[in-house]
Amino acid sequence: MKKTFFIFVLFVNYSFLNANTDQPYNAIVPYRSLPAPSKLAAQEGAFLVLENPSDSGMFDVFNSVLGALNLYEQGLYSGLKIDLNSGRYLDLAEGTNWWEYFFEPIHFGNEEAPKHYFSLAEYMHLALIDCPQDRNRAFNLIQKYVHLKVPLREELDAFVHHHFANRFVIGVHHRGTDKILEVPVVSYEKTLRTLLQIIKKLPKPEKRVLSIFVATDDQHFLSYLQAHLPYPIIYNNFVRSIDGTALHAYQTGFYSNNYQMGKEALFDCVMLSKCNILVRPGSSGLSWISSCFNPNIPVYNLQGD
Repeated sequence: MKKTFFIFVLFVNYSFLNANTDQPYNAIVPYRSLPAPSKLAAQEGAFLVLENPSDSGMFDVFNSVLGALNLYEQGLYSGLKIDLNSGRYLDLAEGTNWWEYFFEPIHFGNEEAPKHYFSLAEYMHLALIDCPQDRNRAFNLIQKYVHLKVPLREELDAFVHHHFANRFVIGVHHRGTDKILEVPVVSYEKTLRTLLQIIKKLPKPEKRVLSIFVATDDQHFLSYLQAHLPYPIIYNNFVRSIDGTALHAYQTGFYSNNYQMGKEALFDCVMLSKCNILVRPGSSGLSWISSCFNPNIPVYNLQGD
């Protein structure tokens, strides 16, 4: 039976002010109604401000941040501020800019210059086109500008030291709930076949200390790998869906707060980058950014069935 996939994107479920037009709009926008990406219209010397005009997932937003940094590095603009003051990860108990829940502020340059706020179409251009497609270029921007908050970095380092030290770790990402709304999902069987092929080619010393780190929103996928692989399976004790409900949709009740939702996604992303090999769905923003945190990691990109 042929499967049909419906593509749509949900934006913030409240109205807010579009800084470029000074007009409020209802941010629930059907996918086909989204504006085409457009290049930045700011005059040279402008101070650029990236807010959060869409309800994109964390790593689509991360791509837009890298796109903004890439533009700033061209030397045409006086400064840049990342001010993510809306969207699904906003948790006012943590502050009004959710970028700064997880990362050090990106806020520099001459703020006295005329400000330019990215429109929705420009934001899409940042995420889809201006963001570096070269992993080394993305890595250089991350190293220069994107710095995890110290407590989060220490927590990540402690996990990696405890679970990854003296191990050869294959990282596996499977996005199995909300991804089906956008593209076909990679099947469990394809991922397992790929893992077994990789393992078969590993030298004996690496096989002897092999572990598999699994980052997934799908509890059934984690259980599937545990049942089919005779190697230690490492994973975070994070929220996972057991019925296909998308974890990062609004008001699902999976998370105690929006900060937790963002932190868990970020931790899985960074931990994947600490592995020796990465197996990932080719359409995933989360594990694409993992490969940018570590541009030297060998990556196996899997396409949906």
